[in-house]
Amino acid sequence: MNNQQKLTIEKYMDGELSEQELISFLEELREDPELVQELNLAMEIKGLIFTSQRPKFHALEEEIMNHLEIDTSGMEDQIMEKLPEPKVHKFPVWFKRAVAAQIILIPILFFILTPAKVAEAPPVLIGHVDKVGFDSFVLRGKEKVNIRKGDPLYSKDQIYVQNESSLGMKYLDGSTLKLSSQSFVRLSDIKGQKRVELFSGVLDADIAKQPLGKDMIITTEHSECEVIGTQFTLSSSNVSSLLDVTEGAVRYNKIKSEKSVMVEADHYASASQDESLELNRNTKPLYKSPLVTYFTPDKKTDIEVELHGARSLYLVVSNGGNGQNHDHSAWIDPKIIGPAGELSLTELPMKITKAGYAEVEVNGGIYGGPLRVNGIDYPIGIAAHATSVIAWDIPPGYNTFTAEGVILDSANQRNNPKHHESVQFEVYTAIPEKKLKGLLIRKRRF
Repeated sequence: MNNQQKLTIEKYMDGELSEQELISFLEELREDPELVQELNLAMEIKGLIFTSQRPKFHALEEEIMNHLEIDTSGMEDQIMEKLPEPKVHKFPVWFKRAVAAQIILIPILFFILTPAKVAEAPPVLIGHVDKVGFDSFVLRGKEKVNIRKGDPLYSKDQIYVQNESSLGMKYLDGSTLKLSSQSFVRLSDIKGQKRVELFSGVLDADIAKQPLGKDMIITTEHSECEVIGTQFTLSSSNVSSLLDVTEGAVRYNKIKSEKSVMVEADHYASASQDESLELNRNTKPLYKSPLVTYFTPDKKTDIEVELHGARSLYLVVSNGGNGQNHDHSAWIDPKIIGPAGELSLTELPMKITKAGYAEVEVNGGIYGGPLRVNGIDYPIGIAAHATSVIAWDIPPGYNTFTAEGVILDSANQRNNPKHHESVQFEVYTAIPEKKLKGLLIRKRRF
């Protein structure tokens, strides 16, 4: 028995054979005893009897079986006589007229009852892209738009700055925002009032004086800033937010709380997941180097700082204001000097080792590479990706710190012409809390 016959048996038992298929199948049964056995076996398994075809064909089946055992001539005429005559339904004239009236009225009622579509207001232009690295885009409605310098920005735009990129934008009134790597914001303009939602990342702002009663509002998950006109940096993650004011003042409010502080220049405030809202004065460094970039001669600066008897030393590398992409830096031959002699900091245990990316490396470069500057490998030094904080307890007998602050050759391994590595080296003898809190936020943005 072939597969087609098995399929026919299944259709027969399920009542799915047409009249013509049923006639053909019964003829096959008469000529093929093996097929009859297979059918009987299948029907026994299913608990059926041979005549269990659909009721509407039952009489037809018996008639066919009778004819199969005798003369089959004239079978077609007798079968056709058994089939029921089709019924023809006639509709009255009034019904036809009613249907015609509905066909005419439905389109008319549709246009009358359907409200006219209100044309969507054009998007509100709020500024343009002033600077852009790479791999940054805007989500505008459902459309993803890769952005370039000079592109317009509109209210409700969502800006994504990808890893190792950065973006600068300028408002129509000259206010500027700089977004660092892995930042995500949404821009809005509500009746002339600027609003920014910083979901994650770091935002540097230089805001022109805003119209009376229309302070710029910048929100994070934990805080809200009311800005009249000032310079500041705002960082945000799922852990906390940090506001650092450089010039002017910003009202800093804790979300879902009545707590609020006025943050003035040289102060910073932090808001976290709990109810805390802290205001602190920035710790001043004993030393802050000039800007060191990939194009600085020899890519380094000499550092010598008097410690004035301090018992703690904090070395900080900050980004140079254009983001921290590939800011691979190092302290070459860092040591303390005094009546007790010279002591390399690479031989002292470190009590703090925090870096923006990767790990702090002793006598090695970023990600385990060499301490290489201008093609020369140095055996002694401490490498860290900006922003970084490294700290030691200083033993008695040492009162001067010396080192060379350098940018490593690995900083420009991508040869990206749109980004120039730049850092500043800072020396503290009191804990730079703002730097540490900023690092915590950068490490836990998402």
